This record gives sequence, structure tokens and C-alpha cells, in this order.
Amino acid sequence: LPFLIRYEVRMDLRNNYKKENELRHFFCGSTMRDKNATKYNIALTSDGILRGWGWFPRKGKFADKRDLCLGILHEKIAKFTDDIKWKEFDSYRDNVNSAKRWPDYLQELNNGSLKNLL
Repeated sequence: LPFLIRYEVRMDLRNNYKKENELRHFFCGSTMRDKNATKYNIALTSDGILRGWGWFPRKGKFADKRDLCLGILHEKIAKFTDDIKWKEFDSYRDNVNSAKRWPDYLQELNNGSLKNLL
């Protein structure tokens, strides 16, 4: 399932944003080593729970496309499950909490909301 989701994200970017190959490489990875690219992983646990985590730069060449890419990822995950627990700083997608300040967000991760994700 994680590979299928990654594949669908890549195909969506390839088909709908053809002129933006760099965006697909930035978001999905490429053979070039770009230290400013996103880093995300999706895994299926032995008890069938899909887990994901990642880092998506808020600055740099594709900062303005960050929300687009995360929206595509969220959409592809939602295609396979109705039970999404999404934790993201200051985001409308965050359905666990939605802190507006980094210290509060880190506190949420340290206290209760991260436990809700696990």
C-alpha cells in the first residue's frame, strides 16, 4: 500500500503538472541529490495501520507548491482509508490539533496528540 500511494502521488504530479518535472523530483525524489527536497516515508505496520511522517520545506524553490503537494498526498491516502489522523503545523489538514505557534506544536507532539497518532 505505501508503494501504491507513492506511485499515485508521482503519477498525479507527472500527469497534471507535466511542465514541472522538477516539482515531481522535489516531492517524490530523484537520482540527483537535492538537500532541499522533501523527505517522507509511508509504512504499513504488521497490524495493518498505515503510518507516515516527513519533512516538507517551507522555504526555497518550491515553497509555494508545498500545500499543493501535501494536498495530493492527503488525497491519495484518503483514497484508501477514511480514518486519517493527520498532524501538521498550522494546517487545515491537521485533524488532531492545529497549533499556530511552534512551541505549542512541539508541546502537542510531546504531550497528547502524538500518542493519539500512535
